[in-house]
Amino acid sequence: MKRRHFLSSFAAAAVTCPLIGCAPCSHQDDDQPAGTNQTDKSAAGGTPDKSQVDYSQKKKLVIYFSLTGNTRHVAEHTAKLLGSEIFEIVPTVPYPTEYDVVVKQAKEEQDRDFRPEIVSLCDRLPDAEVVFLGSPCWWGTVAMPVMTFLERSDFAGKVIVPFMTHGGSKFGRTLADLDRFCPKADRLKGLTVWADDVPQSDPQVQQWLASLGMITADA
Repeated sequence: MKRRHFLSSFAAAAVTCPLIGCAPCSHQDDDQPAGTNQTDKSAAGGTPDKSQVDYSQKKKLVIYFSLTGNTRHVAEHTAKLLGSEIFEIVPTVPYPTEYDVVVKQAKEEQDRDFRPEIVSLCDRLPDAEVVFLGSPCWWGTVAMPVMTFLERSDFAGKVIVPFMTHGGSKFGRTLADLDRFCPKADRLKGLTVWADDVPQSDPQVQQWLASLGMITADA
């Protein structure tokens, strides 16, 4: 087993030290381009086709969890281009900074289906129509604090646009998990960013948002 597929957020921080401990993720999106996941919920028969909807004037919100700053970088640039508000999911008890320790903790949390407490929910969520949701890929899906947020928030009638930083797994099983936790929400194609590419990812983020009709190509 290759452990490098676990904590995408540690990949960029460990450029001089190869990742040596990550579980393999499922690769439901391996047939997609490395940067952008082309699967949306409508393609799987979950919701009506939203391809003709004008999202440019809808109220948007960026929500994210980040441990080392990779997902934060993508989230902040996304919010900047959208001109939207941004909200960070913060666990009540911070995660350790030691790589091996947090790898073990995250695996144990997932095995127990544990939901860590978070500092707060987002009081701006009810007014948002389009929610950009970001997380590092931890053991094949979103980090557990994001699971906590999803379970305690109401996404009914909203459009979720996922983005994820990763160390090789892309979305893993994240899209299926989002559909399971937010069955009354629509979902548009998301963005995956390889951790090593995060510092140079701004053009990729812009292209992604333009492809969704959220911004103009020259924004």
